[in-house]
Amino acid sequence: MNAKLCALALLAGCTGGVGNDMTVDPNTGDEAGVSPPRDASVVDARRPSDGAIRDARVIEDARVIDEEDARVVEEEDADTPEPPPPPDAAVVDSAVPPVDAGNPPMPGSKPVFVAVGYRASRLISRDLGLTWTETGELKGDGDDNNLLRGAAYGNGLFVAVGWNLFTSPDGATWTARDKKVSEWIGGLDYGSGLFVGAGGSGTSIFSSDGISWSAGKPRDGTHTRSLAFGGGKFVGATDKVDWWSTTDGNTWTKDSGGHGSNQVTWCKDRFTDRSACSEPTAHGKSTAFGNGVYVSIDSGGNKLQRSTDGKTWTDVKTVTDRAWLEDVVFGLVP
Repeated sequence: MNAKLCALALLAGCTGGVGNDMTVDPNTGDEAGVSPPRDASVVDARRPSDGAIRDARVIEDARVIDEEDARVVEEEDADTPEPPPPPDAAVVDSAVPPVDAGNPPMPGSKPVFVAVGYRASRLISRDLGLTWTETGELKGDGDDNNLLRGAAYGNGLFVAVGWNLFTSPDGATWTARDKKVSEWIGGLDYGSGLFVGAGGSGTSIFSSDGISWSAGKPRDGTHTRSLAFGGGKFVGATDKVDWWSTTDGNTWTKDSGGHGSNQVTWCKDRFTDRSACSEPTAHGKSTAFGNGVYVSIDSGGNKLQRSTDGKTWTDVKTVTDRAWLEDVVFGLVP
């Protein structure tokens, strides 16, 4: 009987001493199989326990979830733009408002007034016209080839012109340039991205950057004493009290004649004789406006005046030694 049972056990996978021992039931006398306690090392070697299988599945599921979450985060990072860098302190600290559409302020820029005149004088104010410093070397003896008759600011550059032409990025350091004509220039202005000047014997010059200049086409040979920009064009007034206009600085057209003087200005929304304009910008010989302040050269040319309302004027600088002033402009410098 035992031999038969052992044979059956071998068929069921029983080998040697590893199997089920058979014992006799004391009540019935029948033989019954009793399984001994299983060796844990044998069980683990054959297959993982149900708990281990469940744990492995949980770990695997967590790994899949983590990988999916990582892909989601990666996709969200790719779609989300990086935040902008913190603002530069110099830009945030800038408190200079726009002066006009032609000369918008640069980040961190500072207001500067520049006045030019006889003996190559170039005066600068960095405190809105309160105090002034000479930045050009005084030369000559009054009305000679050193006289600077006009000035303009645009494209980040000051330009002073007469018989000679100088440029400066800050009003303090000046560089001589070739103006391309042998005559003096009496009026200069900036507008629509262009410097334009007109002067003696019908000559004119123009430049897009203030550095390289070209000569304009000749006019009637009459001297031009002043020039203004407005409404998209430049107008120069001559000694014959005629007005000539240009949009490119090269080709000129005679607009009208018989005006009251050889001084023209842009007044509110049109060109007028300077003496006929009631605006503060027509005060004295020349007036510049910037940062809420007007600075003017009086009609005699030897005083700089300042106003915050365009009505009440205060003398802030008196020039002597034949260094009278002709023109004043405002600009924004680094």
